[in-house]
Amino acid sequence: MNDQVEEMKAGGKFLLLMGSLLVVTAVIVLLMIGFLTYQIFYQPEQVYLIKYLMETIDLSDKAFFGRYDNSDFFVHISDPIKYFLYFMATFLILSIVVKIFSSILSAGVKLIKIANASCAPGD
Repeated sequence: MNDQVEEMKAGGKFLLLMGSLLVVTAVIVLLMIGFLTYQIFYQPEQVYLIKYLMETIDLSDKAFFGRYDNSDFFVHISDPIKYFLYFMATFLILSIVVKIFSSILSAGVKLIKIANASCAPGD
């Protein structure tokens, strides 16, 4: 019986360690994403992705092009629309990553709660 209690306490310590690692990792990544979002709005020239997009966007890019009745046609997208589309894509990617890491944070907190319940005195 005493061996079972020791195994449960060792399992509780493991759960506590894993939960703590998940919480710390998720908090660090979420803070980094918050800082990246701040930089995108206030210092976009320091974000590599934004710098790369600014250098590669060209007004001669054709959004849609084709051929109809032996004549070519094409549609250009203006810079504001391109910036808006890049912003929306970045926002979508960041929101997915934030949701994933908030779920990891929640799982870490649940593991800590389970570890505290398994190591509670009087068991």
